[in-house]
Amino acid sequence: MRFAHRLDRETELRLLEPRYAGELFALVDQNREYFSQWLTWVPACQGVEDRRQFLQRYLLETAEHGNFLAGIWHGGVLTGVAGLNAVHRRDHTASLFYWLGEEFQGKGLVTQACRAIISHAFTTLQAHRVEIYAVTENTRSRRVAERLGFHHEGTQREAYRLNERYHDLETYALLAQEWEPRGEIAFAYPLTEDAELRLLLPHYAEEIFALVEQNREHLRWMTFTEHTRGVEDIQAFVRHTLRELAEGTGHHWAIACRGRLVGIIAAGGINTHSQTVEIGYWLAKEFAGKGLMTHAGRAMLTYLFTTVGLNRLGIRCDVRNTRSRALAERLGFIYEGTKRQANKIGGEFVDMHDFGLLREEWEAKSCDRI
Repeated sequence: MRFAHRLDRETELRLLEPRYAGELFALVDQNREYFSQWLTWVPACQGVEDRRQFLQRYLLETAEHGNFLAGIWHGGVLTGVAGLNAVHRRDHTASLFYWLGEEFQGKGLVTQACRAIISHAFTTLQAHRVEIYAVTENTRSRRVAERLGFHHEGTQREAYRLNERYHDLETYALLAQEWEPRGEIAFAYPLTEDAELRLLLPHYAEEIFALVEQNREHLRWMTFTEHTRGVEDIQAFVRHTLRELAEGTGHHWAIACRGRLVGIIAAGGINTHSQTVEIGYWLAKEFAGKGLMTHAGRAMLTYLFTTVGLNRLGIRCDVRNTRSRALAERLGFIYEGTKRQANKIGGEFVDMHDFGLLREEWEAKSCDRI
C-alpha cells in the first residue's frame, strides 16, 4: 500500500517515510561516486539505519516547518529525490532541491517532479519566492532550473565547500506571479473511483477544523471535539501524527471524496512490544452511509496487519454510537465486553463497548473472501 502523487502513468512522487530507507540507501550506494561530485552528505550515508534516522528527522521538519522530502518513482523504482527546505513563513520563501540516479537522467523525471513541487509551494504553502542553488560546474542541475523558468540572479563566490574545495554557487529564483499554478500535492491511496486516503500534512489543518465545526453535533460521541477549539488545535494534532509516523508508532490518514476532506481514520499509540493498537475514525454527516468508512477501514486493517505487522487491533466506542459499532462488526471485529463509565463525554461518564480483531482471524476472513 503506497501513498503517491501521480505525475504520469509510470511516474509518481511519494513522501519519503522511514519504510523507504532501504530503497533510498541502495540508490545512494549505487551512485556514490557520481553523487559525491555535488553533494556533501554522501560520505556520511553508510547504511539503511542511517537513512531511516534521516527520514525520521525530515518528517519532524515537515511537521514543524512545512519542509518535505519526496521520492521520485518511475516504473516502480526509486530514481531520485526532490523537495523543499528552508521554508520561511515570514518572508514566504522556500528552497527547491533535487537529485537523480545517473542511469535515470535524460527522461525529464526531475523537471516533471519539480513542476509539481513548485506548484505546491506557491498554491498550498503560499510561498512568494522559490530558490534553487547549484554548484557552477553542475550543468545538469543548472539546466533544470533554466527549463523550469527560474531567473539567474547571481553567483555566490566560494559559498559551498565540497571535497576539500570551495565552489561558487549559482542562485536562481522564481516568483509566484511568474508561475501558473497547477494545484497541490496529495500523497493519496485510491479507495473508489471518487474517494481516496491521504497522508495528513500541515496544510490540511484549516480544512479539517472547518469540517469538525460543521459536524460537532454529528460527532458528539467523540471526545476530541471537546478539545478542538481552533485551527491551532488541529495543527498540533497533525504535528503529532507526523511525529508518530516518523517513530513508527502511529498512522493517521485523511479520507477525501471528490477532492474534499470528509473524515479521518487513525491508528495512534502503537504498542510496539505487544504489537497492538486501537483504531479511531470519524466521517462528516453528509458522507455517512455511503460505505466510505468501510473501504477506509479495510485498507487500514490490511496495512496494519501486513505492512506494519501488528497482531491485534482494537476499537472502542460509546455504547450509544450505533454507527461505530456497526462498522466494527462489518470489519470483522469481535465484541469483547462493555466497560462501565470508562469515558467522559459531554460532561457525563459513559459506558464503552470493546471490540478486538486478531491477525489470524483477519487472515482467515481474507482467505474466505478469496
